[in-house]
Order: sequence, then structure tokens, then C-alpha cells
Amino acid sequence: MHARGRNGQRSLRWRLAGRPARHVTWTTIVAQIVLLPPALAQWYRRAHAAALSLNYREMAARHELRLAERCLDETTLADKTYGQALARVR
Repeated sequence: MHARGRNGQRSLRWRLAGRPARHVTWTTIVAQIVLLPPALAQWYRRAHAAALSLNYREMAARHELRLAERCLDETTLADKTYGQALARVR
């Protein structure tokens, strides 16, 4: 699990075992995965597909949250300006 402090983004990434333990891309490890027994290689492929799906769903959820917050802000401002305009008319 990788976390970005700046925007709260979380993502699943591949990580090498041993020292130094560092994140790696699928492109980097796929050459090793093709050498594995087919069933194990298939497990890695499925795990990677699931991680991609979760990562994109997380990005979409954060985007939807930002849109909802923006909508709430604009609705609140619209209610406030309406209330102010109504007070001047009365």
C-alpha cells in the first residue's frame, strides 16, 4: 500500500522482497513472472488486475468526493446569496 500525503491517494503497488524493499512496476517484474509455474503466474496476473481495478476505483471515488464537496459549496453559497437578496427585498 502506497499513500500520498498531499491528496490522500492510496494505491496498491508491487514491492520487492529483501533489502532494499522498493516498489516496482509490473513491467519490471513480468519477466520473472513468466518463469513461474503457470498456475502461480496466473495468480500474479489476477492479483495485478485486481490491484489495478482497486486503484482506479479509489481514484474515481476521490474524484466523486471532490465533485460532491464542490456541489455542496456552491449550493451553500447559492442559499446564502439568495437569503441576502431576499432580506434586501423585504
